[in-house]
Amino acid sequence: MDPENIATAFWKSPKGVVITGAHGRILATNPVFCEILGYTDSELKGSLSETIVPAEDRKLRMAERVRLLAGEPGTGPAPTRYLHRDGHIVTVIESCTLLCGNDGAVAGVFALIDVTSDEKAVLVRHPVPHLLQAPVFQPPIPLAWPVAIQSESESGPFFTRLFEVSGEAVIVVDTETSLIIACNPQAADLVGRSRDAIIGTPQAQLYPEGEKDHYCDLFHLRAHQPGRQSSEVLIQRADGGTVPAEITSTVMDWCERFLMVCIIKDITERRRTEAALLAFANRMHAILSSMFDAVITADSQGIIETFNDAAERLFGWRAYEMIGRSVTLLVPQQAHDQNDTLISNFRRGASARIIGKERELLAQRKDGSLIPIELAITEIIDRGEYFEGDHRTRRRSFVGVIRDITERKTTEAALLAAKSQAELANRAKSEFLAHMSHELRTPLNAIIGFSEILMRELFGAMLPRYVEYAGTIYESGQHLLRIINDLLDMARIDAGRFDLIEDEMDIPSVVESCLTMVRTRAEDGGVTLDAHLADRLPHIRADRRSVMQVLLNLLSNSVKFTPNGGVVTVSAGVDDSGRMIISVTDTGEGIDTEMLPRIFEPFQQADSRLSRKLEGTGLGLAISRNLMELHGGSLDIVSQIGSNTVASMGFPASRVMTTGA
Repeated sequence: MDPENIATAFWKSPKGVVITGAHGRILATNPVFCEILGYTDSELKGSLSETIVPAEDRKLRMAERVRLLAGEPGTGPAPTRYLHRDGHIVTVIESCTLLCGNDGAVAGVFALIDVTSDEKAVLVRHPVPHLLQAPVFQPPIPLAWPVAIQSESESGPFFTRLFEVSGEAVIVVDTETSLIIACNPQAADLVGRSRDAIIGTPQAQLYPEGEKDHYCDLFHLRAHQPGRQSSEVLIQRADGGTVPAEITSTVMDWCERFLMVCIIKDITERRRTEAALLAFANRMHAILSSMFDAVITADSQGIIETFNDAAERLFGWRAYEMIGRSVTLLVPQQAHDQNDTLISNFRRGASARIIGKERELLAQRKDGSLIPIELAITEIIDRGEYFEGDHRTRRRSFVGVIRDITERKTTEAALLAAKSQAELANRAKSEFLAHMSHELRTPLNAIIGFSEILMRELFGAMLPRYVEYAGTIYESGQHLLRIINDLLDMARIDAGRFDLIEDEMDIPSVVESCLTMVRTRAEDGGVTLDAHLADRLPHIRADRRSVMQVLLNLLSNSVKFTPNGGVVTVSAGVDDSGRMIISVTDTGEGIDTEMLPRIFEPFQQADSRLSRKLEGTGLGLAISRNLMELHGGSLDIVSQIGSNTVASMGFPASRVMTTGA
């Protein structure tokens, strides 16, 4: 390619070019580089390259230049930061290559730069005024380069070197004939053909068969448009494959001919990344859409970014209506100030009290109605950093997972109402039982007393039959009194009014007293009573009357359900954990395993059949377990049909005294 043509291509390159000498001073720039940074060529030429680099990056940039000058390979496209003329930081993609003269001596460093997509948007919105007003630049021939390389004899090899070492694939097309008149080695590698096989062929040969007409129409359209143009295309390789590429082109007027300089970038990896991101986004959208709970994401200023299907159903808003609007729209009017304060604190970086916690509150639907919700908020901090002014920062946002708890609140209200009603009913029952117990005891005491007088014939002899009848009346009265006392105890326990009178208690004496009370009944039933107590049992602190009531209940049940010839044994001792255990073991017929969980319920019995032979209210075990729980202890029964039954009273170690009998 002619040297003057290459020089013109340098000035008309759609990408920024800067050449820095070995001493670190800028030797040459093209208009695109000046446009990106807002300077004129005269302002940059001769200045140190470090002056247009942020202060915190200067040491690194100097080290990179020294490395290149030492002969190490150049750097591929990488993010690099420059200082704009107005002071803000511009992020570009830069490739660097070492330049050498014909004699091999170092001439400088060649850098090719392109702006990122974000910076392109900034340049479009805020163009540099003095560059836009300047006349179209027409480079002289020969070009006026710095003294070191300004001679015409040196300019040809120099610009040819620039063309050859460019980090991107470059081709030059004659717009009139559509023929490729030049390409560099990178373009040949991209297409998979030699440079000789490419030069002189129509540019349409670069594209797949089915795309040629479209890209040719695009080429002819851009051939008559000024400025840089970018588009994504498919490049046809010689091996039959295709390569996705981005072509950035610009048209230049050279010797009354119009040439299009095309810089071709392989974007295969970009396409893969975009496809992966798209697949990830689609997958996340599918996940969010299928979730039962409403999920809303918002930025640090509370502006909604996503609004899933469940959120649409919950709030009555469509996603397109809410995205871009403030979350305050979903907050009741009376809570707006509090919500604004939380968002303000979050934006300043303060740790909000709501992050990472669940809370219940009211939300507002589109129709203005309020609904109770459960809200859980999670903070998200992006891994990548960006510059906000002169400070590095990370993007912060939050995700809100929202659940409608209207049904739960309705259930809770119903449960509270039912609990209140049950408590009222239980209180009324307890009061009724207490009142009836008092009312029944008065006539019952008279019945028991007078029947005892008649039974003992205190006022004279009676017929034997009358004495027998009086005894029956007396026993029945005593039985009825026990039932009334059980009902009264149960009512007091349910009402929480059963007070323990605690004192130091001797276990052997309690056991002996209880055995004495049931001995007559045991002898009548042919049941033997026995006791096996450990030596030197310690005392316990407990309510003596309650302990005796429980033990008597267990002994009575064992005697009642043990057949003639059986044995009922009481044992007591301290286990390995320091608990006092008093057990009653009988040789009765046992209890059905399925019945065991129910025998501690009020009015339940081990033998619940209508034909059971033995009577009872079924309150004894329920009262006994409650009395043991009031002591912080336990009452357990182990049994099965055809086996011994063992009922154990367990007192906690805290009630066992350190001294004993």
